[in-house]
Amino acid sequence: MKILNHTIERSELFQKIYEKGLVDLEIYDRQEKGFIEVWMTKEEQQEYDRKELTRLILEQKHAGKKCKVAFLLSGEDDLLDCTENLLTMNL
Repeated sequence: MKILNHTIERSELFQKIYEKGLVDLEIYDRQEKGFIEVWMTKEEQQEYDRKELTRLILEQKHAGKKCKVAFLLSGEDDLLDCTENLLTMNL
């Protein structure tokens, strides 16, 4: 699991999700803001069931704290073309 938020590495959420074998996902623990981010590549979208993953994550979150799971998914369009268009539109 790729973790950029160092606080999740010591959290129970990270440990329990890691034990479930979800080691390749990029997950950010933002429970203090009310959500948990899960970034998924196209391949991961095919490999993992988001409903099941949501259930697993919410089972492990801090008790008593409301939290949503936000999935950020890779798209089908070319990143270079999209970035160029975005920059051109904002000039």
